[in-house]
Order: sequence, then structure tokens, then C-alpha cells
Amino acid sequence: MLFDQRIEELRREIARHNQLYYQDATPEISDAEYDQLFRELEDLEKANPHLQDSHSPTQRVGGAPLENFEQRKHLLPMLSIDDVFSEDEIGDFYSRIQKALNQTSITLTVEPKIDGVACSIIYREGALEYALTRGDGTHGDDITQNIKTIHSIPLFINKAPPLIEVRGEVYMSSAGFSKLNEHRTEEGLSPFANPRNATAGTLKSLDSRVVASRPLDFLAHGLGSFEGIQIDNEDDYRDLLDQFQIPRNQPIWHTNSLAQTIEAIRELDIQRHQLGYGTDGAVVKVLDFSQRSKLGFTSRAPRWAVAFKFPPEQVQTRLRDITIQVGRTGVLTPVAELEPVLVSGTTVSRATLHNQEEIERKDIRIGDTVIIEKAGEIIPSIVKVLKDKRPLDANPYQLQVALKHQCPSCGGPIQRLDGFVAWRCSNFTCPAQAVTRITHFASRKALDLDGLGESISIKLVETNLASSPIDLFELTIEDLSDLLLDPAKSSEGLIISKERRFGKKRAQTLLESLQRARNDMPLHRWLFAMGIAQIGESAAKELARLHQNLQELSKSQIIADLADLPDFQELSKSKRKKENHPRLKDYQIDDHLGPVAAQNLRSFFASEAGKQVLDRLNDMDIDPQSENYAPDPQANSEGFPLAGKTFVVTGTLSASRSEFKETIEKNGGKLSGSISSKTDYLLAGEGGGSKRKKAQDLSVTIINEEEFLALLK
Repeated sequence: MLFDQRIEELRREIARHNQLYYQDATPEISDAEYDQLFRELEDLEKANPHLQDSHSPTQRVGGAPLENFEQRKHLLPMLSIDDVFSEDEIGDFYSRIQKALNQTSITLTVEPKIDGVACSIIYREGALEYALTRGDGTHGDDITQNIKTIHSIPLFINKAPPLIEVRGEVYMSSAGFSKLNEHRTEEGLSPFANPRNATAGTLKSLDSRVVASRPLDFLAHGLGSFEGIQIDNEDDYRDLLDQFQIPRNQPIWHTNSLAQTIEAIRELDIQRHQLGYGTDGAVVKVLDFSQRSKLGFTSRAPRWAVAFKFPPEQVQTRLRDITIQVGRTGVLTPVAELEPVLVSGTTVSRATLHNQEEIERKDIRIGDTVIIEKAGEIIPSIVKVLKDKRPLDANPYQLQVALKHQCPSCGGPIQRLDGFVAWRCSNFTCPAQAVTRITHFASRKALDLDGLGESISIKLVETNLASSPIDLFELTIEDLSDLLLDPAKSSEGLIISKERRFGKKRAQTLLESLQRARNDMPLHRWLFAMGIAQIGESAAKELARLHQNLQELSKSQIIADLADLPDFQELSKSKRKKENHPRLKDYQIDDHLGPVAAQNLRSFFASEAGKQVLDRLNDMDIDPQSENYAPDPQANSEGFPLAGKTFVVTGTLSASRSEFKETIEKNGGKLSGSISSKTDYLLAGEGGGSKRKKAQDLSVTIINEEEFLALLK
């Protein structure tokens, strides 16, 4: 099959699976099978840049950051909707349109008012052309690159008119928002206040790769400009949206009187708590488009619609205690234990306090009377403290003091890193972190242990076969073969087999992977696998360049010197101290490895947990070696011909960028993402114009693939 045919086939197949997964909730293939199709398409598109298409599913992962958003004019003004706050005001609205239309009975629709960010999406000849924010109603920011990352929005619609403008709301689901905040808390970052703030902040990002990582979704609720079709009313438009497989706002009530309209609003107020996303009102609209045309607009809003705003429900209760949860990455999260109280339809007895900084900002103390609400009608949160009701013996709360600087799960040391708001347990063997630690340890970029994903990690921890990653090396084929797994289920969720075991064949595969990790995996993969804070792939490779093995690294003077420096990433280039250090200046240490990472390493190796890990590895005769050791940048030994050299790769070459990165690093060099005066070589294939020009401006040596291979010799 020709490349162009296979690419088109993959694009259609992936688009179909996206529809099944994101909109129909009926996936046909596993995540691993989907990833395999997606990677094949990515590889084919990279190898055939002339076949790139802006509507390919691969474009949803985001592209290079923008310098700013461009402003574009709306095809039709994108107005707001007037708010009303009482049933009497709904009556006034109904009376006005009755009078203006000279009719007693008017068909209206009632639908949820989504608590999100309004946007407009223009499809021309079926293709998504561009997307805009509301802006000032006349002009909006062009957020096309960000909108394309939202999987529920089709990049192309079949049987489309020449032009149709779909207006709707970008939002975050309750589950997605909770997971995002959980992830931010685990990373030691401040959580978002509510889903709308998180959505708005995400859409404003100039880096669409960040947007692609956030759980954004979209629901259409309005129509802008259109050509080549007849649409008489809102129902006609909704039928079109269904035909185009564009998700739309639901549920919808049709009413023919004021009493029915008010009853629909009351029903929506009850049902909206089960929608799975934040709502803050009910939108009431005239159904018929010809009637809308007669009613017209004011300068800021249509006269044929209003938004009834539901009042946020706030209640008082007492804070009985503060307990601490140990997250799967070691983050310690304080939780308010409350006197149970009914809020927005459910009983609330707990609310996250996020971190110590949040407690101090709101001055929250045990015994306080507090006001709580559900953020975005979803997440229970403490709005404020009623200090006039505070008990006399209520003292300021300090997490680290309450815990006596010990993890409540394992008794290990806790720490708060510079620049982070969260306290976390630093014990590598903490049982509360076991599943996450083991899963990360086994991941493809770490030690790549075949068949060991999160579900198996959970079972190993539940059955006490492993409470830390190091325990994996003591597993036997009998342990693994008889490991009882969760029941197998069909795509409809029905149980197919109640009893499943890991099995001897899978056990043998995993044990072989562990043996390979023990004997063959290089030092940088082990360092990344250990999950030490701030030690990512790049920092791990730089550490491996500077140290021969793990035992040497644990006693490293380089790390000790680097840990004592101020964080050079916070300093201007002219004030960075690393290059001026009497010992460090000779090593040309990459900026991926800074003082904070060094401090974390030093703390880990100095802790009892770190010493136990080293002792156990030593007892097992495991001491991973570096494959890119070249601490002296001036050395150009036979084993490391690229030592001390920094490369940038651009254009189309015979292999992927990641393969060249691996070759460069194995030979002692470093790969950077951008050209600077410190770049030694630009490895340029076909294309790559901007980087090639910058290299010429900075007098950086430009080489082709043949010249690169010559350097290796």
C-alpha cells in the first residue's frame, strides 16, 4: 500500500475511534491498540512531510507555542445574554415577548447554562477553518490551535454546507477537573479554584501542548453565520449538530406557557447536579428563528433570550478536625472533616484544604464554624471562616507540626521544596506511594518492564508481594503465575471470566524484563525510574554523564557543590554562579540539572530510606552503569567522540529526532531544542529554515547527516 493511502486509512480509522471513545462512550479497541495506530500515523507523517494535513488527528496533540493570539472579527456579533435572578423576572421577560409578538402562546426552550468559556467555531466546506473567543463581541482571539486539541470537536464534518458557525461552551467535566487538581496537588502546585477558571486559563495558554494535556470538552448551544442551508428554528439546528456529530447542550425542555417555563427551570435545577459538569443557570430562548428576527437585539444581548441564574448554595457547618492524606506521589493533602451538611443536593462531610498555604491564607483552624459551597456546583470547598464564632482555644494549624515532620503512612521524613506549596513524603519505600512508584518504575521510559502496568501494580501491592519497586527483584515465577487479577469484562462492561491469573507465560516475560533491567539498563534509566523529585529524563542523562554508576553518584562531590548554589534557573544569565564555581565550571552542567534537583538527590541519599535502597541494591549486586559517562567536556576520547558538544536537530532526516538524540547522548554529546551561542552544531536535514537562519546569524556550524556520521568516527 502506498504511503498516502495508508495515511488516509489511518486518519479515517483514528477519527472513527475518537468518535466512539469521546462521544459515543463505546470504544472498540484498547488504549494500547489506539496508541499503536496513532504512533504509526505520526511516524508516516514525519517521514512524508509533504502529506501533512492540518486536519489530521495528530494535530490534536498541539504544536509549537505562539508568541501571541491574533485578533479576528466575528462574522456576526457574538453577544452576551441578559441575566435574570427571580421567577418574577422570567414573568417580565415572557410578558415582553408576548407583547412584542402579539401572541399569548410562544414556544420556548429551556436548557442548562454551562459554566464554561464561550467560543465560536467556523467550518467552511466541512473543514474546521478557525475558532475565536467571544472577546469584545465584535473581535475575538484566534484560538484555533487550542480548539483542535479537544477531541470531541470534529476537525471535518461530512455533508456540510459551504459555511456554518457553531457557537458553544468550552468546559471541564467534574471528573476531569478533579483529576487535574489532584495532579497539580501531587506536583506541589496550587490547585485551580473552579472548573471555569481552569478552562479560561487553559484556553489563554499560548502553548497548545499544554492545552492538549488538560481535560477540555465542548458543547454547542448557538448558531452564528451560515450559508447554503435552510434553518427555521432551534430544533432544526440541533438536528444538524447531531448529523455533524458535534456534541450539543442537553437536556432541552420545550414550553408553551410561563407556568411550563418556570416548572422546566425548577426541574433543571434538580437534574443539573447529575450532568457531570458545572452549570450556573438556565437559558430560556424563543424556539422559532423568524420570531427571534422580529424581537431583534439590544446593543449587547438578544431580546429573545435570558439566562436565569441559580443562586450558589452556601451553608454553615463546623470543622471537627483536619486529617492528612498521603497521595500516590507522596504529596500530603490536608482534608477538612466537617459536621455532615446538605449542599446542592448531596451530604458533605469532607472538603479538601489543598495545602498548608491555603490553610494559612484563609486562617482555617480546628473547631471553626465555616461556610462551604461546591466550587462550580461540583467540589466541596470552604469559602470562608466565621471568626466571630471561633472557639477561644482554636490555634493556627501547621501541617508539619501536627505530623511532627513525619509521614503519617510510613513515618518517613517530609519536606517542602523551594518553589512548591505542597509538603511531601520523601521515602522511596512509602507504602502509600507503592502503586505509583512501581508503575513509574516499570514504565517504558524508565526500566520498561513488560506486562507491568498500573492494574498489575495494584494487585502486587494488595497481595503484599511488593510494597516498593525494589521488591520486584525478589518475585518468583510462582508468585507471579498465581497472582489473581480482576475479572475480565466485555466492551459492554459484562463480566466474561470471574477468575483470571497472571499466568506462567506472562510471569516469565516479566521476570526476563527484570533480569534485563538488573544487568543491562543504563544508569540514567534507573535514575529516572526511581522517581526522585525534579529528576526527569534530561536531568537523569546529565547525571549519568557526570557519574559512572549509582554508588559513585550517592557520594558525589559534584552534587554536593551544585546543591549549595542558588537556583540558577531563577537568576539572570549574567548572574548564574554555576559556571564560576571552582569545580563546577569545568563540567558545563546542563540547565536541566540545577540546585533544586541536586538538593533532592542529596536528601534522598542522606535519608534512611535512600540508604536502605542502596543497601538492598548492593545486596542484590545491582549497580547500574552509565552509558554516556564523559564528565570532562574537553576529553574527546575514542569512546565519546561528541563529549562536550551541544547539537540542535532540524529538518527531515533519515531517522526520528529521538533516535538522533539517543545517538548524540550515547556518544557524550547533548541535544538542545533551540539555537544559541553555546550550540556547537546544527544537524540540518531538508527544511528547517528558521533554525538554519539563526545558526548562520550566530556562526554556528551547520552539518548534514553525512558530516554528522563522520564526527562519530
